Amino acid sequence: MKPTRLLASAALASSLTAGAALPAVAQPAAPRTTAAAAAAAETIAIPSAQASAKKIAKNNGITLLNHHISGVKDARSTAKANIRDAARGKKAYTSRYAHPRGAKVALNAKMLHAMQQLNAKKRFTFRVTAIAGSKHSPNSAHYKGRAFDVDIVNGSYVSTRGPGLTKAKRLMKACKSYGAKLVLGPGHSGHSTHVHCQW
Repeated sequence: MKPTRLLASAALASSLTAGAALPAVAQPAAPRTTAAAAAAAETIAIPSAQASAKKIAKNNGITLLNHHISGVKDARSTAKANIRDAARGKKAYTSRYAHPRGAKVALNAKMLHAMQQLNAKKRFTFRVTAIAGSKHSPNSAHYKGRAFDVDIVNGSYVSTRGPGLTKAKRLMKACKSYGAKLVLGPGHSGHSTHVHCQW
């Protein structure tokens, strides 16, 4: 061994004996979970509209109204019919007495997933009165298959006071946690007796 190598080895041995700290070795930075990555992961986890609709149709904790609150008859556009069609992989009907009259729309997959999860994960029981059907404001998200209305939550009718108000607010908060872009209920004009969740 050459003298320079012997000197280097001796110096290293001496530093170890004296308790000197070894040079720090840089560790690779832990990967960061960005908001975009989280959103992408959530998008990947969202099942198809048909898959969620099938679960909703079989869920006893989610009641789907088979008539319209208004009393107008249009069986093919009730909440129950909308989910039935989506579960078959078909588009849902809007109501013939509303706008647009009797159009077909694809129900939003994120909305249906949230509806199903509100019961499966959050343990809410509720009644859906309208999805694409019934009459709403002219540019309503209902007509685009991106909103649903609820009038009973955990056994109480939605109202402006008492259990009906408390439970409605809990449902509204839960809808927001699943990405609802607009949530209306008691305290908002025209929504004293139902919750509107929109994606």
